[in-house]
Amino acid sequence: MSANIRFLSIEIENFKNISHGKVSFPKVIEEKRWGHNIIGVYGQNGSGKTVLVQAFEVIKRLSAGRSLAENLISHGKNLARIVLEFAIHDEVSYQAFYEIEIMFDDENKTKLKKEIFTYRPSVKRKRSQQIIFNPSTCSVSEMLHLVNKNGDTVSFDNLSEDDIFEIKLAQHSGSSLLLSFENFGNKDFLDKQDSTGYKILYALGSKIRMNTIIIPSITNHHIYADEVLPMQQASNVGSISLTGDLNLHYGKQPTLMQRWVFEFHQNAVESINIVLQQLVPGLTIELNEVGKETLPTGEKGIRAECLSVRNGEKIPFYYESTGIKKMVSILSALISLFRKEEIFVIIDELDTGIFEYLLGELLGVLNRHAAGQLLFTSHNLRLLEVLEKENLVFTTINPDNRFITMKGLRGTNNIRDSYIRTVQLGGQDEQLYAQTNSFYIRKAFRKAGMMKT
Repeated sequence: MSANIRFLSIEIENFKNISHGKVSFPKVIEEKRWGHNIIGVYGQNGSGKTVLVQAFEVIKRLSAGRSLAENLISHGKNLARIVLEFAIHDEVSYQAFYEIEIMFDDENKTKLKKEIFTYRPSVKRKRSQQIIFNPSTCSVSEMLHLVNKNGDTVSFDNLSEDDIFEIKLAQHSGSSLLLSFENFGNKDFLDKQDSTGYKILYALGSKIRMNTIIIPSITNHHIYADEVLPMQQASNVGSISLTGDLNLHYGKQPTLMQRWVFEFHQNAVESINIVLQQLVPGLTIELNEVGKETLPTGEKGIRAECLSVRNGEKIPFYYESTGIKKMVSILSALISLFRKEEIFVIIDELDTGIFEYLLGELLGVLNRHAAGQLLFTSHNLRLLEVLEKENLVFTTINPDNRFITMKGLRGTNNIRDSYIRTVQLGGQDEQLYAQTNSFYIRKAFRKAGMMKT
């Protein structure tokens, strides 16, 4: 299936500090064409913005065959749930849901309890079908089954040894079986029972693994510590697909790398420079080969350095400002987002280190012209003047209803001013900000300063 997939919403229950929250994307499909799809998430520190990004990270982690991290389930709860809703656009359009349940095992470690994939054609009165993987059961025959459109449960009979191995491997490792369904060998059964579901799952797994780029806030820490320069993009190098997890180590000493890695970075730098010169006039970057060295594998590697070029003068990129480093690190991802419908980029703390006016100009262009989807979190209120109300979600102080869109906004409203008034005076269904008071803040500073240390 060569279909394009668009995320419609994500719903979260009992995940870290979110008891319940749902974020929906605007403008999904209009006359079989995708609308532009950007959404910004705003709110107080500690109100769930980063947790939302981490929920997507969990799904991508599972799709890559990795087990779950710890400390995902809300304190005092026994079960967490994440549900992704998405649309598939092909000869026939479909609406589908991918759901995971997370539990504690007997050793109080985080474990994947269940995967549920539900889909139906986007036509009224069409019934849904499900493929369910339940690794918490003991019997292999009960772990994987299909619920057809008549509501009947159909087991996967005559499983081959390879199929049983894949099921047990997913159970043992705690990884996803459904998002890696292309490894499943019993395609004869699927062709008879649910070939469409299999094809959609295959497309979804590829979408998450190959075309979803997640840039967490920890990336900022690596950049500011001068550890790496992440080159976040979705690209193909030969038969290898790269999705934003390839880092160029940079600093005062040249970095040793494989030739294909060097060539990948060179291609990325060429496309980055086209945009970078418009954002920071007169600035380009360059990947300079300074020598060759044998790698531990025996192949010839390249030792390279990253340079900053301004008006013909070159200095190590290491000495550039943190804002420039942040901008360069995300540009490849944004370039992929701009030109490819299949790309989904998620950036936590997008505004960190970038001049607010320039950030507004950048988001304005992407909002009007980007082909893919972008979800970002931010504290910079300048972007509230650039985006439309449909593109904005706000966190609340209520963990049972973490995300809302602001009501009562008209087209002529300045959303930034409306948000500040709401923070100060209220007026929405949920409180957006746990109130602070400058008098008590000053008093607290005085009291803290009088303590003996």
